[in-house]
Amino acid sequence: MARKDRKPKQFLDSKDEALRLAHSVAATQEDISKKKVERHTQHEGTKATPPPQKKSKSKDKLKQVKAALATEAANAKREKAKARKQAKSTDNASGQPRGEEMRAEPSIRPRKRVKFAD
Repeated sequence: MARKDRKPKQFLDSKDEALRLAHSVAATQEDISKKKVERHTQHEGTKATPPPQKKSKSKDKLKQVKAALATEAANAKREKAKARKQAKSTDNASGQPRGEEMRAEPSIRPRKRVKFAD
């Protein structure tokens, strides 16, 4: 079941070998981090201020259309409110409250009563 190409694990016995291994690993990591820092500093140095972004014409046109639609909706809302106000004033001019015009005969229902046991 065991694979033949697998090597057995080797543990370090002396402190000197462990220190050398730790030093080599630290040196390798240090080199990698220095390379990354150099890469980033090079990019920052070559980058100039970004050019100012130009607004696209289509976005400007879209904003204008949205504003026009909003004003139209606001005007329509005002007109509806005026129409409701006028309709209300003409109904009240006839002398009858609006609710009674709708009902031909007001229906009076007897109230329900509740009795409790004595």
